[in-house]
Amino acid sequence: NTKVIDMTGDYARIKNSAAWLQALSPKYDSFKNYCFLILFFGYVSNFSIAFCCAPLVALIGMLFKLRSDRFHLCCNTQRPLPRRVSGIGIWLTVLDQMCTFAII
Repeated sequence: NTKVIDMTGDYARIKNSAAWLQALSPKYDSFKNYCFLILFFGYVSNFSIAFCCAPLVALIGMLFKLRSDRFHLCCNTQRPLPRRVSGIGIWLTVLDQMCTFAII
C-alpha cells in the first residue's frame, strides 16, 4: 500500500510566502554602499573649505540615503548573511589617502 500525499496546497502556500519571495530577490551587495559613503566623505573633507554648508548638505543627503537603504534592505534584497571580518578592508586605505589629500 503506497499512500499518495497531495502537496499542491502546501506548494502554493510556500510559493506565495514572504520567505520564498525574499529568497528569489537579488543578493545584497555592500560595495555600492561603501562607494557612496566614501564619495560623500570625500566631498565633505575636500570641499568643506570652499562650501561651508557641505557638512549640512551631506547630513541631509545621508538621512535620505539611510531611509532608502532601509527600504532596499527590507523589501528589495535578500537579508545579508552576517560574517565576521577584521576590518573594512581596502576601504581603510582609500579613506586614509582621501584624508591625506584633504590635508594637502
